[in-house]
Amino acid sequence: MINIFNNSFTSSKSYSKVHLQSLLQTKDSNIIYDKISFWLKQLKNIDQITSILSDVQHTWSHLGQIFSENEDIREQFPKHAILFENIDSNFKVLFIHVVLFS
Repeated sequence: MINIFNNSFTSSKSYSKVHLQSLLQTKDSNIIYDKISFWLKQLKNIDQITSILSDVQHTWSHLGQIFSENEDIREQFPKHAILFENIDSNFKVLFIHVVLFS
């Protein structure tokens, strides 16, 4: 899910970053320097957050394989399997919101 968001966001982020950096090169950039710097920092923060979310999603997919697809693990750790199912449900809803509302 995050990869879909990340791919579509990357192209617009790149354009915005280039555009903001080009604004810094204009003769009147000192007037809006603070605003340009602010938005460049915001783009950097978004990039870092997206990277972290991608890593979390990747790790979570491995946990899903362990708890959801492995009946032996589910039988050995029934309480953990139920706990994982509940958390997994919330996790998926959260990621859907991240993708849809970003």
